[in-house]
Amino acid sequence: MNEKEKAEFEVKVEKRESDKEGKLIKMPSQKILKRIAAESGVHDIIEILTKMSPTDLQSLLLEVYKQKALSLQLRQIVKQYRENRFTVHSTINQCDLIEFDSIAYQVLPKTYEAIELSPIAPFGLNSVLTKISQNNVMTTSRNVEIVADPTSILAITCAHKRDALLKTNPKTTEKIRLATSHRMIRQQNFDNINGFTPHFRAFALTAAGRDTGNEQFEKELIVEHISFYLALIKQLSSTNLYYADDITVAISDIRIIETLVDIFAIDRMEIGQNTQNSSYSVFKKYNIILPDHIHSVQNISKNAIIRYGIERPIELLDIAEKTIIAPLKKAFPRVSFVMDIQRTAGIGYYTTLCFKISMRNQSRNFFPLVDGGMVNWTQKLLSSRKERALTSGIGSELFCKLFRKKIGDTYHEK
Repeated sequence: MNEKEKAEFEVKVEKRESDKEGKLIKMPSQKILKRIAAESGVHDIIEILTKMSPTDLQSLLLEVYKQKALSLQLRQIVKQYRENRFTVHSTINQCDLIEFDSIAYQVLPKTYEAIELSPIAPFGLNSVLTKISQNNVMTTSRNVEIVADPTSILAITCAHKRDALLKTNPKTTEKIRLATSHRMIRQQNFDNINGFTPHFRAFALTAAGRDTGNEQFEKELIVEHISFYLALIKQLSSTNLYYADDITVAISDIRIIETLVDIFAIDRMEIGQNTQNSSYSVFKKYNIILPDHIHSVQNISKNAIIRYGIERPIELLDIAEKTIIAPLKKAFPRVSFVMDIQRTAGIGYYTTLCFKISMRNQSRNFFPLVDGGMVNWTQKLLSSRKERALTSGIGSELFCKLFRKKIGDTYHEK
């Protein structure tokens, strides 16, 4: 990619993000930008900087930060270390995280390749590929971004490996399976969510392959991923250091909420702001006559399925009930399995089937720890609708923080 193409790419990324977010840009930010433009005397300063080539912008920002660093005093560095939420170290003992990863890799199927990721990702990867807002990603002055989602890096690595296979055999169905443990940074403010921090460690899986018909990829890989996480939680609990109870696996098809958003003209920003709000219900607010959670698709009225135009998602959930949930129930009889019809988290991120695993800790608080689903990222990267990819991850740091037993307690797995 030459400099002109790089510049055009960056402008496209910025325009797409601007078009996509629109109302998401808060007024205080607009006021700040207007003030900066007014004080600088260059009213189109944002447009000028945006149109710069990546290398020119990098050179400019590097010089600006070099000059600013020269004026800093050590006390200011110390103050930043103490007050900047991104520089504060984790409260989890590193030995706990190492132990978690050690057990995870023991449980992980040998078909998965464990890779160590770079802390840096290509600029725009998440906003272009996964539709995560660039505002939630920490962009650097060198036109790269700090990893905010290891699964997107795993996906681009899977696509690279699949591309090599396809060059040898254009119809190859060989799957690529990758795993990693990685610390990431998210720009969102999680202060009001118990256990959430700006930077955290997660254990992630991504698998990629080719569609062979009858949702075979989905059926095989979703069972594989969920089985890994349930086996991992069981193994961690068996150490007697952790307590996890009332484990629930919820299977969803994100197309249900996608369809309802279109029918009822629901504001996507409203959904995004309430994905962690347990009291928010799309069904109640918009008087949608559908059950929140079901144990079988037979519990949904056929008239309601037709009325809301969700025949295809329900058909896929029916397949999932028979070929994903049934074998998992047999393998893990103490785990609860449901279908979450109202799921909103992951809209615009997942494409069809997705899942969430939640559990109760020793204090009897219920937390979602695992999330995963089908994505279209390898389809985009390889320009082929036949490609399939499944990504998932468990908040390893969150698990160590919220599920470790208190000293002196003698809870045991049921």
